[in-house]
Amino acid sequence: MKMRVPLLLLSLLFAACAPSTPQARIQKYPEKFAALGKQEQALVEQGQIAPGMSTDAVLLAWGFPDRRFEGSSNSKMTERWDYAT
Repeated sequence: MKMRVPLLLLSLLFAACAPSTPQARIQKYPEKFAALGKQEQALVEQGQIAPGMSTDAVLLAWGFPDRRFEGSSNSKMTERWDYAT
């Protein structure tokens, strides 16, 4: 009985660390994927991004960023996403 709790916690930790794939994110957000153009859909399916892609396409291809930075450039709001892995 005493071993069940640590084993459960350990298995939950491993499940939380499991990498998410583009296919898993497409299945989780099918409406976002369907709204993309054919070129963006092809890139997302390959886990690739390109300049000018929509934020939904980047999220589906690479997942949520590890860090987000907001700022401004030339009086225009900007946002930078950093991925650690």
